[in-house]
Amino acid sequence: MQVGDYLVSVGGIAVHDANWITPFRNEFNGRTGTPIEIVVRRGGQNTTLSGTLNTVDVVERSVELDPQAPAKAVRIRHSLFTGKK
Repeated sequence: MQVGDYLVSVGGIAVHDANWITPFRNEFNGRTGTPIEIVVRRGGQNTTLSGTLNTVDVVERSVELDPQAPAKAVRIRHSLFTGKK
């Protein structure tokens, strides 16, 4: 890919909005090493590129507030989140 390329499809899955990744994952999950076509719009014309699929595990993290945290923990949390004492 080059700067300015517009992604059209990956592996036959149209890239029309941010939700394209869900059907892509459903189709290609666990298929690392599979040859894959990537279609980009470059200079007003579609160009087909080829590559090899490489997947990585997705790790999600979240922070949840503990409503029963002691006052000192609340002050520390506040300082971490705001940068203020």
